Amino acid sequence: MILLIDADILLRAALFPAGEAAAALKKALAAPFRPHVRESVWDELRRLLAELCPDAREETEAFLSVLTETVAVIPAPEGADSRSAPDDSVNLFLTGDRELLAAGDPRILDAGEFLAF
Repeated sequence: MILLIDADILLRAALFPAGEAAAALKKALAAPFRPHVRESVWDELRRLLAELCPDAREETEAFLSVLTETVAVIPAPEGADSRSAPDDSVNLFLTGDRELLAAGDPRILDAGEFLAF
C-alpha cells in the first residue's frame, strides 16, 4: 500500500518523538505500508530542520538517514508541489495540512486518523 507522507508529519515526528505524528510515522514505516516522500517535501523538511534546529545537525542527519532506509523519495508529478493532493498512484496520504484534509478525499488522513486506520 503506497503511503505518501507530507512534510508537516515528518517535521512534527522529528521535533516531538513522543507525539502523535511520531507514532503515525512509526506505523507508516511498517508493513503493509510502502512510505514515499516527494523530493520537494524532502527538501522542505531538510531546510526546516536546519532552520529550526541549527545546533542539532548530527541528530537531523541521523533522523534523515534512518528515513532514507525505508522511505522512497520520489519526484512530484508534473505540475505538483509539496501542497498538492496525491495522484491516483497513492493509496493513502498522511498530512496535517488543513486544506488538504478538508478536501474530502478519503485517502487523505491526519496522524490520528492514520493511527486508527
